[in-house]
Amino acid sequence: MTSTSPVQLILKQIEVWRERLAIAVYAHNPHLHRQDLSVAIQTIINGLVFLRLCEGRNLEPDGQLQELIQHRQVYKRLYGLFQQVGDRYSSNFFQIELNLTIPDESFQPIISTLYHPDYPFEHSELPIELLAQMYERFLGKKIQVETKGKAIVNQVSKIRKAGGVYYTPTYIVDYIIENTIGVLLKKKTPQQAVSLRILDPACGAGIFLVRAYQYLLNWYCEQYSLDLEIHKNQLYQDKQGWRLALDTKKRILFNHIYGVDIDRHAIEVTKLSLWLILLEGESQDINFRSSLRINLNKTIKCGNALIRSDFFESPKNTLSNLRESVEINPFDWEQEFPEIMQSGGFDVIVGNPPWVFTRDVEFGKSVKHYFQRKYLSDIETTQQGKTKQTGKINLFAIFVFQFIKLLKKEGLTGIIAPNTILRTTVYDVVRKYILDRCNIDRIVDLGSGVFEGVTASPVILILGKEPTHKTVKFFKTINLNPTLLNKDLFLNTTSYVFSVFLDKSQDSLFQKMEACSIKLTNVAREIIEGIVCRKDQIFNKKIDARYKRLLAGKDIDRYSISFKDTYILFDRARIHRPRPDFIWQAKEKIILRRIGGSKFSLVAVLDTENYYTFASTNNILLKDNTAYNIKYILALLNSKLINYYYTQKFTNQSELTVNISKTFVEQLPIRAIDFTNCADKASHDRLVRLVEDMLCLQNSDPN
Repeated sequence: MTSTSPVQLILKQIEVWRERLAIAVYAHNPHLHRQDLSVAIQTIINGLVFLRLCEGRNLEPDGQLQELIQHRQVYKRLYGLFQQVGDRYSSNFFQIELNLTIPDESFQPIISTLYHPDYPFEHSELPIELLAQMYERFLGKKIQVETKGKAIVNQVSKIRKAGGVYYTPTYIVDYIIENTIGVLLKKKTPQQAVSLRILDPACGAGIFLVRAYQYLLNWYCEQYSLDLEIHKNQLYQDKQGWRLALDTKKRILFNHIYGVDIDRHAIEVTKLSLWLILLEGESQDINFRSSLRINLNKTIKCGNALIRSDFFESPKNTLSNLRESVEINPFDWEQEFPEIMQSGGFDVIVGNPPWVFTRDVEFGKSVKHYFQRKYLSDIETTQQGKTKQTGKINLFAIFVFQFIKLLKKEGLTGIIAPNTILRTTVYDVVRKYILDRCNIDRIVDLGSGVFEGVTASPVILILGKEPTHKTVKFFKTINLNPTLLNKDLFLNTTSYVFSVFLDKSQDSLFQKMEACSIKLTNVAREIIEGIVCRKDQIFNKKIDARYKRLLAGKDIDRYSISFKDTYILFDRARIHRPRPDFIWQAKEKIILRRIGGSKFSLVAVLDTENYYTFASTNNILLKDNTAYNIKYILALLNSKLINYYYTQKFTNQSELTVNISKTFVEQLPIRAIDFTNCADKASHDRLVRLVEDMLCLQNSDPN
């Protein structure tokens, strides 16, 4: 027996099937558009796997796919079977084009692999979540046609990145469900639980809704079995024990589970996955037409969860608005779920919303302005934070606002987000919104490597709608005991950073440092990022006086510069952000790497040669009237103590590289010097001399 799991084996096989089908289908249908080719192949494979899942659960006749390949015109027969199944399950999941030419031999190896002996597992062993995993794998691959006219399947990271969609491991989903749905159900009887409404507003292929539905089925079965006399009509008993009656399972599905996603295909996957949970343990002998003719369109809907129809406030250019409406697919919550919204919203909202910046996806200015107007304009925080967020919107941040807005009072929401939500300045608006409106029940650091191909480390946030409790439970990993924090701590940090790793002893140390210090911003004339320009404006040689020496962050180390013969053609009118001339003409400035390591974040050097610097640096100029020597400031920035301060207060001990934010650099404590005090001034001057010695050593021997 192979050690490969059933899911791993089938997913690996699907990659092979997709490649072979792409070659065969395009070879016989060269007129087919690439997108139509992708949809056709995806639909065929999804349909075959779904039907085999049903066969393994006695919901469809066993061997019906094998029967297809015993005859000619396999694709035509498959088309007819898909039509029947689509009608039976009220799904558009199985819609394929009849007029395709696909040779019979293309199906033989695929269908054979789905049965013994080629497939060494029982298909009843395959989890229903397989459909979601398949869908999200399809997102990461693209069928392309080579110049020779052959179709190939390539991994295209930009596709997944653009969608921001990644499969969420079930242990994380279950943890969120247990700490949201599970918490609310502890206080309820089955009669009281009837009104519980659960939503995933970015449901994708439905992993959260599938696990939530299964959780509810288990809970109701356990509760009903405690009083069989009252609930005898809700249950029946078989060899495995007590089971919920089919009508009861249908009621639970319709009453509790709600989902929205902008991807129509994902919605169909979600519906079918919920169908399989509903029919688990049932039989193909059920009268489908009378008993199972269920339409999930009222609870699982396709639309843009972030944009309502008020996006189209201007009646100008009706045709353009109509076209944009189709693309955006606005979703009006009050119209789509009127009773729920009138009652105050959803009781539980869970999900892993897309992680995608507007710089990675072609969002129009109108969409960005809409997000600013609808989600950011009423948040009381620094105007600087709002401005930054407008120009650099990540969809997960907008979804956080929407999760909270749609949540009923005393409801709970569980969100997966990159850990940058806890600390980076661009999300100060999100953190302030949470602090003002929510209890933070818990924050769970999941570490890196959770999502395949994603370097960012995710966190789980479990939030309640009312900001009444001060205690925050922080889990360094999902299985450890929590550290208890006070929410007020976050209100008092720079940019409302959620300093979850800052313990009392560290906080006490930092308060002592701050008490005898001034902030860097008090002595700095300017702290500014380097030049933002195009790559074609950078050269490896100097042609004339317009070409200026250029340093990037990688060119500097502590106290030393390694110039790499890089020049910028400095034409202020043509450079996106050239920065003020006084930055480049200053007699001396500190250059600070803008991307820091996880343990030694701050790396700074003194520049006395008028280097221009790239956007991967920050430039620090001191005020003309300050008594502080710039070398004194340089020494502190490179010191272990200030690095420790920055790392603990502003990075949450990130395992990855971190952006050295101007907002945080401004707050760094600079040991105050009383220049009228001889001892104090001597300490200042001694540190300056040490830096001068260091710089001399670096100039004489850079190694």
